[in-house]
Amino acid sequence: MSSSTTGYAVAALTRSIFDAEFHPAGPMIYLGRFNGGHHFAIDIEPASSPHTAGHLFGDLRQFAPLLPDADCALLGYTRAMVHWQRTHRHCGRCGTLNEARNGGHVMRCTAKDCLRQQFPRTDPAIIVLVQNGARALFGRQAQWPKGTLLHHCRLRGTRRKCRASGCTRSLGKKQE
Repeated sequence: MSSSTTGYAVAALTRSIFDAEFHPAGPMIYLGRFNGGHHFAIDIEPASSPHTAGHLFGDLRQFAPLLPDADCALLGYTRAMVHWQRTHRHCGRCGTLNEARNGGHVMRCTAKDCLRQQFPRTDPAIIVLVQNGARALFGRQAQWPKGTLLHHCRLRGTRRKCRASGCTRSLGKKQE
């Protein structure tokens, strides 16, 4: 992340700058086409680069409140995909090393007698406080802990849309 006039935004790097300055810790992940360009994510090790000065590294949760919804949604998706690749480096069936395929959205076992494919489960959730003046709403499904109201977001969905659709689905009340 690097500083910008609107707060914080992801650093846009050309491939040549990226190759010269950063060392990938995993395969490239294709995120899709947004705002007229193709977007990719890659897991990097900031400590491995001699050129990290001027770049700010930190947990997305630390920066999310400062970001526009569209950026936050894309970065949440990115974080989920990078985490999934980090935690699925080995086959869950035989323990052999997996390889990334299909733009990083499939991890396939490299053992010729296995070839098991694993797919990401990227279903982010948010926690919201529904208020009416000084009153707050607490609700839950029977199997959830008391006071829990949860809704899973759509991939690349904004916090605002997630909150509104979650409240509508869970409570039967449309939120503004």
